[in-house]
Amino acid sequence: MLKRLITLGLLLLVVSRPGYCAEEYLIKAGFVLNFLKFVVWQDVENNNASSDIQVCIVSRGAMPRSLMSIDNKQVNNRTIRVQAYISEQFNNCQVFYILASQPEALKEILPLAATRPILTIGEHDTFMAENGIINFMIEGKKMRFEINRTVAARVGISISAKLLQLAVKVH
Repeated sequence: MLKRLITLGLLLLVVSRPGYCAEEYLIKAGFVLNFLKFVVWQDVENNNASSDIQVCIVSRGAMPRSLMSIDNKQVNNRTIRVQAYISEQFNNCQVFYILASQPEALKEILPLAATRPILTIGEHDTFMAENGIINFMIEGKKMRFEINRTVAARVGISISAKLLQLAVKVH
């Protein structure tokens, strides 16, 4: 557990550089992997240790390939499956990552996710106000994140106190 916390802490220290899109999403993929280590779904169906964790990426055009780096990784004895989001597969997703290129998806996905045990991750200025759960932000030259613990609890997702301590802001 300490190793996981140190890994996540080290990711927080990564300095951003202009024009590093692929690098940025590789870093964000590492964050997502670590977020999943510190999140527990309260409902039995989504917390089934034998089931995969479906991470659905909502992007305009092609999904950044670097986000695929966590596909088939293991978290708490569960396999992560990363896929591009297709609306017909909404009910198969335990995690939605809505990229900055898709601000219109916030109004489509977040209201639906707000009534189900779905972890939502975004990178939008309005993400927290629209009931997202974890939002990436650049602060200075560092990648940071904020967490909406109230929304997470309302949909049946517990977030470890260790992850909450690393957040820049907890709502």
